[in-house]
Amino acid sequence: MGTFDNQAIQKVYQIKEKLKMQGIYVDEYEPHITFGIYTELDEASLLK
Repeated sequence: MGTFDNQAIQKVYQIKEKLKMQGIYVDEYEPHITFGIYTELDEASLLK
């Protein structure tokens, strides 16, 4: 999982608050990027 610096995190939380005020559901997770590793996938099928 990749995380952001405090400045970026605060910007995301500001956006989330604006969304909440519009009635849009937002999760409570810390802003992050999820990295995944997949094994045993057929690359040709994946690219299609």
